[in-house]
Amino acid sequence: MISCLFSNCPTPFPLPSKTKASPMILHFREFFKNRRARWQAVALPPHATLGIWNLPRHLQATLTPPPPSPFSPSTFFPFSDREPWVDTTNKDDILEDELRQNQILKMSSSPMRMLMIVLGLVLLLSAADATTTWSLCSSTEDYRVAVKGVTINPDPVVRGSEALFEIPAVAKETIEGGSVTIQVYYLGMRVHTEEDDLCVRTSCPIAPGDFSIESKEGLPSYTPPGSYRLDMRIHNLDGDMLTCLKINFRITAPDTFLGF
Repeated sequence: MISCLFSNCPTPFPLPSKTKASPMILHFREFFKNRRARWQAVALPPHATLGIWNLPRHLQATLTPPPPSPFSPSTFFPFSDREPWVDTTNKDDILEDELRQNQILKMSSSPMRMLMIVLGLVLLLSAADATTTWSLCSSTEDYRVAVKGVTINPDPVVRGSEALFEIPAVAKETIEGGSVTIQVYYLGMRVHTEEDDLCVRTSCPIAPGDFSIESKEGLPSYTPPGSYRLDMRIHNLDGDMLTCLKINFRITAPDTFLGF
């Protein structure tokens, strides 16, 4: 038995010279054979990939170009098959546009342009300064004196001079007399308070109907310019409030160009 290790000894179970493949192996062999034949017959571009079933490069080089696909880009983009765009702009028009743009740039940096901007700002600021608004202290209160409007002269008010406040109103009853209380606010802080006799501001007694209240306010020269609010309350002799209103106005400095 030991001598048979290095010699040709008869095997107890001789194997057949040619093993017959099982039906499953034959099925897979035929499947991959047909798959490879289809790869070689199909027309794919060289860069086409099929996941893990990539074709070798030597097979990709032998493939023919694919036929036109019904889902070509021209199907979704109907203008893709047109001729490329050609610039037909006239060079003279381009030069004219450049010259026009240069002129606009020169005007924007010229002193005349700056003067126009300054004048526009002055007009805007003067329009904003001249805006005087007023409102009643309460929109639900039924005041015995109905205010019709407020007029300030000059508007805006110039510091260092007097300003005349004219308030036309309508009295719903006869008013024998009373008092006028004025409070001035600047930046939300009360900076001035005064109380005067109503008969000094208008003629007493006040009959039912139209009348006007005038108030002259002198402003010192050191008054800071800006936005102010004036609160006016009018009481009768019994202390009952006849009306209450708030006036928003501006004060400017006379020596500044822009009115600040």
